[in-house]
Amino acid sequence: MTNIQIETQYSTGASRRAIEHALVAAGKNLNHLRPEDLALLEDFHTMGRIATTQLADLVKITPGDEVLDAGSGIGGTARYIAERSRCHVVSVDPCAKETSRTCRSRTRPSP
Repeated sequence: MTNIQIETQYSTGASRRAIEHALVAAGKNLNHLRPEDLALLEDFHTMGRIATTQLADLVKITPGDEVLDAGSGIGGTARYIAERSRCHVVSVDPCAKETSRTCRSRTRPSP
């Protein structure tokens, strides 16, 4: 897949619409989402949340750390690490700007 194909996939808004449709079908209110409401839509990598948890345990992230989540998609790993470790996380994903912005704006971390 080329960079143009990847950019085209995300720029159509199709991913955002699919995510919103799945959330509504699951009975979620799009205006009052919690990070855990997105859990089933996240962690699309080998071993999913298990691998994320194991890596966080391995590197011993603390509240004073700053973490970069490169290739963050809709931001699930970033939200999970921030919530779990109480650290500052920056997430970047050059392909999923609109989808990530939507999911971030609809969820807020727990105090």
